[in-house]
Amino acid sequence: MNETIYKNVIENEIERLESFNRSCSTLSKYSRNLNLLALREKIDRVYGRDTQIQQIMRIMLRKTKSNVILTGLAGCGKTAIAEGLAYEIATSRAEYIAKHYENCENAAPVSELLFSDYVIYDLSMNALVSGSRYRGDFEERLQYILEEISKHSNVIVFIDEIHQI
Repeated sequence: MNETIYKNVIENEIERLESFNRSCSTLSKYSRNLNLLALREKIDRVYGRDTQIQQIMRIMLRKTKSNVILTGLAGCGKTAIAEGLAYEIATSRAEYIAKHYENCENAAPVSELLFSDYVIYDLSMNALVSGSRYRGDFEERLQYILEEISKHSNVIVFIDEIHQI
């Protein structure tokens, strides 16, 4: 794979994700776009969690009951698994585009790649709660986020510290 083509594809993907962040202003205000962080190399590649990541992908492909909840003691790697999933989605999309760049007339569309256009956000409960001085501020923020998520069918939300709800 040509290195300059791959770098250009990464830059285009970063631009696409930043544009998507602007369309989800409330969600991006209280969460981190893990796909964007993976492409910018701000999160590390996850090793030894391939089985769990593949299992999560299989569960999310179900027609019904496609929600996943990760439970475990603090420090066992729940956030690392979510970051690993985002890394897998973002880099596999970029690699696929770069590999098929030169012979694009024969290339299958990127949408055929599993989870190719999905964006994973790490929603921070601490960010939602902080600054909510009045009763109902937290609920109002959460309602805005849920409305934004319902507008986009390609958003996966990882709620860190979900037990605080």
